[in-house]
Amino acid sequence: MKKFLIVRSDRIGDVVLTLPMAKLLKKHFGEAQISFMCDTYAAPVVRLCPEIDEVIEIRKSGSKIDIAGNIRLLKGKTFDNVFVVSSEFRLAFIMKAAGFRKITGNGYRLYSFLYTHKIYDHRSKVEKHELEYNLSMLSSEFSPAEISRSEPVTLSVPENVKSAAREILLKAGANKGKKNIIIHPGSGGSSVDLPLTKMNELARQISALGECNLIITGSSKESKQCEIVAAGTGAIIVQGNLSLDLFAGLISCTDLLIANSTGPLHIASALGLNTIGFYSKIRVLSTKRWGPYSSKGYTFEPEIDCSDCTREQCERLDCMNTIDTKKVLNLVTRILNVGIQE
Repeated sequence: MKKFLIVRSDRIGDVVLTLPMAKLLKKHFGEAQISFMCDTYAAPVVRLCPEIDEVIEIRKSGSKIDIAGNIRLLKGKTFDNVFVVSSEFRLAFIMKAAGFRKITGNGYRLYSFLYTHKIYDHRSKVEKHELEYNLSMLSSEFSPAEISRSEPVTLSVPENVKSAAREILLKAGANKGKKNIIIHPGSGGSSVDLPLTKMNELARQISALGECNLIITGSSKESKQCEIVAAGTGAIIVQGNLSLDLFAGLISCTDLLIANSTGPLHIASALGLNTIGFYSKIRVLSTKRWGPYSSKGYTFEPEIDCSDCTREQCERLDCMNTIDTKKVLNLVTRILNVGIQE
């Protein structure tokens, strides 16, 4: 039986977009055992992926990856190929020191000599989607044609978790007979966001329809953002006190998730749900690289013409403020078949 290890140490969205690697490996190798090594915070979402057989949580010393601790953790394990998706020296060194014979990683790093198989992709050029860059890591196992026929992963939330999430919504005042819309205004600084005033404008417009339960979500650090977006809407605020798997359960109970470029958007896409995302035209943060990888994913970008956009230029020109919330609202009504559709 083949055994593979996929290593990704960064944020939830990145991790979700890496999971299709496991799906392609399972599809081709059948009974292969797929292990996934990730940050403890992201582990609950990885466990929702049916193709993952084992989740290995990266050991940390403070905020840094513990080299010695992770070598001990991996010693004695055997894998036919280790895919180091995160370009990080500590991870590359750990895999080499753990004695794995076949290690695949990015070929453009000073420490690339630690890999036995190198993938020569400059992700900063944004020639394809992040999910497709991740699948390219499998080129040491598959032909380009086999990789191109791959499919997005589908997460599976246990029914007891869904039930717990539904109970939270009902206790918070959600109407069981109405459709659920989540607005997740934060992004943890990973993107250029739609201004909170615009999010609130959209939330008020959706609330005025009177046909949906509007739910505002965020982390404990995003409570102020949630309050600003919810102001004057009567929305339910759910923030700061949910485990990640329960949050995924909450997302699974919704009919539409609206967010900036962030992890919850990709979780919703992987659950097969409708999503609307807001993206800047900065190339490395763009829809092309980070948009929802789904036929049910819709995106909005600034309505100004800007080439070679930078974060500084985007903020100076107030680009994201040019997104028209009336157009977003019209899309919401069409997706959910509510309100007056234009």
